[in-house]
Amino acid sequence: MVIVKLNKLKLASASKNVRELQEKINNLPTTFDISKITLLRSINEELSNLTFENRSILDLTNYNALVASYEEYVNAINDEAVKVVNSWNIIGIVTTSLATMAFAYFGIRRKYM
Repeated sequence: MVIVKLNKLKLASASKNVRELQEKINNLPTTFDISKITLLRSINEELSNLTFENRSILDLTNYNALVASYEEYVNAINDEAVKVVNSWNIIGIVTTSLATMAFAYFGIRRKYM
């Protein structure tokens, strides 16, 4: 509680850019969708340009929640991509097996007929 109050005092005396960034962070949604990617990148870039002292006075609760939601989004997409790749691999294996059997059949058929 004391740290929060101290950070609020520090924020009040921080530069206009830092205060504006805090306002942007406060207004962030906490659930990610693809339309938020530019906003997330923009805030990430602004944060990376701050000194450690300025970053440490910011309340990053909403930012951290949005980043966590983004990570869940990316993991879900990766999981779906793996399912698609695996299904195509199965189709490829079956197709290759059928082709191999067909070549073997016709090869045997020609050889012995």
